[in-house]
Order: sequence, then structure tokens, then C-alpha cells
Amino acid sequence: MRRFLSVIGAASAIVLALVLLLEGAFRNQKNRIDVLFDRIEASRDVVDLVLIGNSHVGALGDLDLHGKYKSLNLVVGGQDLFHAAAIMRYVVGRMPRLKVIIIGVDYHLLGYDLKGSNQDFLDRQYYPYIDSLYDNGFSNRLMAKSRFLRSNRDFRQLFAPPARQAVGEPSSADVVPVSDGKLTRDGCRKRAAEHTKIGFDDRLMSKNASLLREMAESGKRARVSVLFVTLPKTRCYREFADGGNIPGARKLLYDVLRPEEGRHVLYLDYYEDQRFVDGDFKDYDHMNEAGRAKFQKVLQADLERLDTHQRPERD
Repeated sequence: MRRFLSVIGAASAIVLALVLLLEGAFRNQKNRIDVLFDRIEASRDVVDLVLIGNSHVGALGDLDLHGKYKSLNLVVGGQDLFHAAAIMRYVVGRMPRLKVIIIGVDYHLLGYDLKGSNQDFLDRQYYPYIDSLYDNGFSNRLMAKSRFLRSNRDFRQLFAPPARQAVGEPSSADVVPVSDGKLTRDGCRKRAAEHTKIGFDDRLMSKNASLLREMAESGKRARVSVLFVTLPKTRCYREFADGGNIPGARKLLYDVLRPEEGRHVLYLDYYEDQRFVDGDFKDYDHMNEAGRAKFQKVLQADLERLDTHQRPERD
């Protein structure tokens, strides 16, 4: 028995030493969520417009809007509504000049979360900033406090240059095109299926609808204008989008957001907007520079409807 206990003690000491070694090695490593929140803190006193969403919003970059707003693009590739809502709560409480929040709401996001796309490690990366997880159990919270596990056990980070970005600059990892420039109907079909069928879970729709309501109400309480935007897609993407999931998600999106519209909430749907053509896209669902410039002009006109410059000042 004594020998057995000695072996257990030695093994435990080795495991503990390994854990301490890994935590020490990753102590100063920043993941892209760390960089995101660093950018929020660096610009909190000067920004009055933020963009929140996935890579489709990231393709918009830093909106100019004729110099009316100082904007910050807080895109995270593959973002879901749970964490979009968390980012919104964070910035509303920390940006005294904030006037407008633009939130990307693709139809398929009603049936999507990070767990379903095997990216739930990102959930742990958010934890130090939002103090919330999909699973708030003890073991998951403990893992979320580990620098090594928050890195998704990626040892490449130890040999990569430090993550540095200008304020307002989305990470290149969050706006990378989904093709190599050779666009095909088969590739488009696969991309649409990835979003609207394979990665879509209708059991998530009720929860995600509640998150949309929460974001709308949060904007009203803070007297910050919230603009929900469904960005345009290519013709072939719309053609191959799932014929059951997407109409249902679209209806729910309208059912949730249209009643919320008023002085501080607006929903704009550009999904099938005929002003945008396939030449405005760099792949099947991300706009290129021409599309971005066109969208800025369209959005500038629509933002006037928010009348944010005449709103009462926040307390």
C-alpha cells in the first residue's frame, strides 16, 4: 500500500508540475478574444459606433459613414448570438460616448451556436471578460480559468509573434474568404448547406430569439440606438440555402425584431436586396471592397432614420 501511495503521489506531483509549466508558458499569450477586449479598452473613451457580428460584418471593416461616427469593428469569425449579446452588454457599460450599435443577424444565426460548430473553446476564451459560459458548471469554469485550455491547447502560439492590431482593425482570421478565388456552383452549394442545413439546429431558435429581444431592450434602456442588419448574399447562396430552415428563421427574426422597432431599434434586411450583385462579393457570402463601399452608402442613408444625434444624452 505504501508503495502504491508513493506512486500515486509521484504521479500527482508530475501532473501538477506539468500543469504549472503549461500555465506559466501560456501566461502572457493572448488569444484573439483577449485582443478583441484589449481593443475595446483602448478605444472605450473615443468610440461612438461599434459593429458586432461574424465574418460577414468583419468584411465591412471600419465604417466611415462620412466621418459622422468613430467606429470600432468587433467582429469574431463564427460569432453566435450568445456572445454577440455578451459583447453588447460589455460595451454598453464601458463606452460613455456610445451612440450606435450595429449587429449582424444572418438568418442562419437563429439556429446556430459555437458548440454546434465545434468552436466551444471560444466560449472559455470569453469567460474572463463576461463571467458566463454555456455550461456554468464547476469543472467548465475551472477549465475556463486555465490559460492553456483557453488557447485550445495550441502550442503554435508559443512560437508565433505577439498578436497586435490597430484599434478598430478586425483580425485577419475573422475575415478570411471561404474560397481560393475559384467560385463554383458546387462550392456555393456546400457553403450555403454549411450555414443553413448542416450547422443549423432549430432547437436553438427560441433561445436565440430571446437573445435578440435582450439586445433590443438593452439598447432602449441605455438609450443607445441598435441597428440589426441582415447583410446581402450572392444569388447562388440564396438559391441553395435550405428551403425549410431559412424561411422559418427569417419569419422568427421578423416576428421578434419588428415589434421592437422604435426610436432606438431598427431592423434592416438586405439579404435579397437587388442593389447588390455577385460582383460585390469576394466569395459566396462576404462582400469585397466594391460591395463594402456600396453598402456604406446604403447604410448611411438608413442610419439617418435612427436620428441618434437628437437623442437625449445618456445618464
